[in-house]
Amino acid sequence: MNGNYDLYAHSSTGYVANPSISDGMPNSDQALYGCGGSGGAPLYPQASVGYNNQYAQQIYSLNEHCKALENQLVKVTTERDTLRTMLDQLSASLQNQKIASAATAPVKTAEMYPNVRFWTQKQYNEWTNSAEAHADCHYKIAFLEDEQGAVVSDATLKAIRKKICGCWAELVDKNMAPKSWGKATTSTKEFVHATIYKSYPILQLAENDWKLELLCSGDYPGWVRNNLDSQGKWQVKQEDDTPTGQESGMRKKRKAGQVDYIV
Repeated sequence: MNGNYDLYAHSSTGYVANPSISDGMPNSDQALYGCGGSGGAPLYPQASVGYNNQYAQQIYSLNEHCKALENQLVKVTTERDTLRTMLDQLSASLQNQKIASAATAPVKTAEMYPNVRFWTQKQYNEWTNSAEAHADCHYKIAFLEDEQGAVVSDATLKAIRKKICGCWAELVDKNMAPKSWGKATTSTKEFVHATIYKSYPILQLAENDWKLELLCSGDYPGWVRNNLDSQGKWQVKQEDDTPTGQESGMRKKRKAGQVDYIV
């Protein structure tokens, strides 16, 4: 055959596979699995299968780690919300205690302080129409008296007004400041009363808090006009280097936003 192998041999029935050639060629099983046949080792390496298994294990491990982190995040978030709720409750409780301290203070009566001239506002209003009042240069503040009926000093009055303005400033910081003192809520007034009476109990020498209320209703409109904008927020004060002479009021620098307010 001129050195070439014939794959097919001639027979009486036609061409058939040349047995001398087919016997020396591997069958289909041998081609896939090697010379060992179907039971032999595969020709493709096992390394790729092992790598895929290792990669799958890493993915599973990372997923489990992510689940653990998610559980920890939920736990921390829950603890944060719990602490925040407890803080809000504590703050509200302290505020209620502060207000309640004024409500539980001993009630003062006119009989306990016979030297007080103006226990009721009616008494003071009637007196302001008298000749005695017109001759008194301090008649406008004559109702601010101590247990002996003596009118408080200018320094004491200044300190009282400064304390009241401090209460109003705190109301602004808490977004609780009323547009007018007549529109102040009961809780707002109770807060101011409790704070002022603690420092200046002589203002309690009155029927139905009228002395402190008279001070607040008289001073609050001007304080709002000088310190707050139309939205009830702090006015932004601009620095003025031009000498203005004597200040129209006392300024106090506040830490919140470095805002000054005028007493």
